[in-house]
Amino acid sequence: MASLEERLRLMDEAPRRRQRGQIPKAQVDAALTYQREFVHRAEDFNTSAISDCSESLEVLRNGKREAHETRQMMWEDHYTTQLQTEQSRSEVARQQKLRQETAMLTQLKSDTDKWNMAIQLGLLEFLDVALSAASEDAKSAYFVSTNKAGLPPLHRACKTNDIQSVKLLLTLGADLTTKDSFKKSVFHVMAEFRLTELFKYLVTLLTKETEGILLSLDSNGHSLLHLAATNGSDGILIELLTSSIRDDLKKLVDLVTPDEKRTALHLAALRGHITCVEILLKLAGAKAGLRDRGGSNALHLSLRQTFDIEKLVTVFLLHTPADQLDATFSSVDEENGQSCLHTAIIKNFRQVTMALIRSGKVQVNAATKDGGWTALHLAVITEEIEVIKELLAAGAMIDAVDADGQTPLLQACLGGQLNIVRLLLNAGANPAHQNKQAHSPLHYLSAFCRDRQLLRDIITNGADVNAKSMKLNTPMHFAAMNGNEVATQVLLEHGASASVINEDKRSVVYLAKKWRHRSVEDLVRPPEEDDGHGDVHSSSGQRNKPKSPASRQAQLRSMQQHARSTARSRPRTGVVMTTRSEESDSESLYDFEDDELILLPSTPWPVTMESSSKSSNNNEVTNNSKSTTGSCRTFSELRNRFMGNVLH
Repeated sequence: MASLEERLRLMDEAPRRRQRGQIPKAQVDAALTYQREFVHRAEDFNTSAISDCSESLEVLRNGKREAHETRQMMWEDHYTTQLQTEQSRSEVARQQKLRQETAMLTQLKSDTDKWNMAIQLGLLEFLDVALSAASEDAKSAYFVSTNKAGLPPLHRACKTNDIQSVKLLLTLGADLTTKDSFKKSVFHVMAEFRLTELFKYLVTLLTKETEGILLSLDSNGHSLLHLAATNGSDGILIELLTSSIRDDLKKLVDLVTPDEKRTALHLAALRGHITCVEILLKLAGAKAGLRDRGGSNALHLSLRQTFDIEKLVTVFLLHTPADQLDATFSSVDEENGQSCLHTAIIKNFRQVTMALIRSGKVQVNAATKDGGWTALHLAVITEEIEVIKELLAAGAMIDAVDADGQTPLLQACLGGQLNIVRLLLNAGANPAHQNKQAHSPLHYLSAFCRDRQLLRDIITNGADVNAKSMKLNTPMHFAAMNGNEVATQVLLEHGASASVINEDKRSVVYLAKKWRHRSVEDLVRPPEEDDGHGDVHSSSGQRNKPKSPASRQAQLRSMQQHARSTARSRPRTGVVMTTRSEESDSESLYDFEDDELILLPSTPWPVTMESSSKSSNNNEVTNNSKSTTGSCRTFSELRNRFMGNVLH
């Protein structure tokens, strides 16, 4: 340890200079200056004359204390000077800003107009000086006045989301409980414009006497919960449901609006605010099964929009109370007569449909009010194979019948979706079922299907090859009318009668000749027509006399025009239909004049159903100017009409 003499010597010496380049010269000079000004220098002592070192230590302590006090005083003087300088600059800037703001408002005449414009533009300096100089009565009258939009000053300041303006107005005397012309408080405005941070600040300023403003309703009967749910203010919802009056607010969760009878959950679901729906179900215990004036619950309303629909439905699946499951998932929307599962299938929400089916919370066999279609019917219409498989696995009735007697298999055959026909047939669908028009699946398949194995399978599984419709048409009639040579061969192989006639006394060979399908005509022609003689009687038993060439040519042109107009309405098929040559018509022994036209099977859908919108596809169906109340000739036209009606 160094002696006292060594310490005094080291304190009196200048600090050692380091080598060049290690420390900048400016720092060394600053250190030397600091040492000269602030470091106490001990006086020279004659150590030989000192008998007691206590006096020396006291002198050293006093010198050190005086140096420390001197440094503190110098720093205080420095900071004081700096603060005064900053205050002076701030005051100068404030005065300059005040002059600028005053100049901006010189064109306005009244003080009220100037104050309103200052709030709108955020001119806080002018607003502070002007309102501070006004009388108390003038300020009180101003804070309760409204502009042309019916908003008081504090409401307008909140809409700007400027917390400094709001604080200034509150300091000058604005009241938090003031309402606008629509009976909305500033909290209603913040919930409407999603001003969460400002809302949290103003809630802390409420007292027990004024916190009741959070329970008030506006002139439309909307509470804070309604406005927050409508506009997606999830932060404000959480703040309300966790506040000191949360018990009173929960009583307003299921409050309905006077006009549409909708709760906060209805409004949040309709707008697709997922977080708000989750908060209302989890924190507030909202009833998901309540219906609005139109008879729709919150889940029905949520399916009317498309943004993040999978997440929205998942929230309902996870957080709907057990006592609300049936009222939420199995109930039918009274507005369109569909359940949530029906709507999801119609709108092609595949993931939503799968989630609803797998949850086990929906009734897969429930039918719509209009048409009596089950989920399986609708899945066949929309051609969703994965949904069909999921429905069958969930226990859907495969032979469910709609209002027109159609089963899913009949609809698949009518639509020409052979993969769906195979799927339903393998799942055990009844191929012998006939609808109210007595059409069987084989009737529809005979018109267009050229899959020989599928035709054989459906006959093997029980389809009647001689089944008759209400007009006594058999599958052979449909095959002959559409020139389906493959179906004709399969039907004949399985014992179908080619001599049967319908209620109009038209035979199979007659239809083949009328539609000029020579290949089918050759298959079903009676033996007496093969001898080449002209003594052949028609199906009515009367001999047809040869016609003049002019009459025959006129008839031929008429039939060609009719064939061109109906060719576009044939069912879709990958095989080109065979047609009879024009010259062969002159050899026909049948009279085609005044024959009743036998069209394709009419639609099983209600004929009064009208599409509210036209298909956007420029296909063959929409090119034909057909009545929306007439019979559909193709499945695409049928589906477009159906989808347009149920979606609008």
